[in-house]
Amino acid sequence: MGTVVFEGSLGGRKVAVKRLLKEFFTFAEREVSLLLESDEHPNVVRYYAKEEDNDFVYLALTYCKCSLGDFVQERFRDAGSVAQVDAIAIQLMFDIAAGIAHIHKLKIVHRDIKPQNILIDVNGRARISDMGLAKKFQGDNFSYSIGNAGSAGWQAPEIIMRAKSPQSAPELTPAVDIFALGCIFFYVTTGEHPFGDKMDRDANILAGHR
Repeated sequence: MGTVVFEGSLGGRKVAVKRLLKEFFTFAEREVSLLLESDEHPNVVRYYAKEEDNDFVYLALTYCKCSLGDFVQERFRDAGSVAQVDAIAIQLMFDIAAGIAHIHKLKIVHRDIKPQNILIDVNGRARISDMGLAKKFQGDNFSYSIGNAGSAGWQAPEIIMRAKSPQSAPELTPAVDIFALGCIFFYVTTGEHPFGDKMDRDANILAGHR
């Protein structure tokens, strides 16, 4: 959606500056409100400030050195294709699970968990980011039937089913994030997606085939 991230400074603090096109202001507003609500958790990106001009909205966020996708690709490029269930992988998985558990406790479903939306900060800690597609629930209800947010290859089968046949698909719940979390765990430890090549993933997810 025309989003670019820059390195910046705010009050002497090094920050990431996320620039969004003004036409996607709704996503920026949603992200700000949900980041504020989930603020102060070490495994969620922190929001500091917002500015805007005629064309763009700028968000100042926690400075991170790379995405989980970049980190894992580099790690397996250096070490080969051998699975790495070591202290680094275990800590990353713990961080990611803790971040998701935190937003779920606040009745927020992320709806777009994937390696590009998990960042690694300067201390090597994983942080959940990019809440523009997240959904906040009120009261006791914690399911929804409208909206098929997410990225191809990382969506739960019920999301894919809803896109194909909305009338017969089940209600969507926080389980959509847990499905993506399982895929992330496999990716962190093996460097590969559990459901194969990009072109085949959705079909394999629906069929339950690896």
